[in-house]
Amino acid sequence: MYNEEFLKLLNVKNQNRVPHDGEIEICLCSRCASTFYSMPDHGIERVYKYQFFLETCIICKERCGYDFYVWQLRNIRNEKIAHLRR
Repeated sequence: MYNEEFLKLLNVKNQNRVPHDGEIEICLCSRCASTFYSMPDHGIERVYKYQFFLETCIICKERCGYDFYVWQLRNIRNEKIAHLRR
C-alpha cells in the first residue's frame, strides 16, 4: 500500500530536537500523556513529528499511542532557597 521511502519519511525524528540528559523516550496514549502535560514539574514533547505507526502505551497497556520525550523540570526557585540556607 505504501512504499518504504514514504514510511521512512513519516518516522523521521524531529531534526531540530536534541535529547537532553535525564530524558526518557516512552510510548504514551493520549490519556496517559495528558497526566504528564498537566504536571508542572515534568516536560513532555513528541519524538516523531508525523508518527505513522502507533504502539501500545507503556503505562496503561490498553490503548495505542505515540513516542514522547519526558523529563523532570528543575525547580530553580527551590534550588536558590536551598543554596541560601546552607
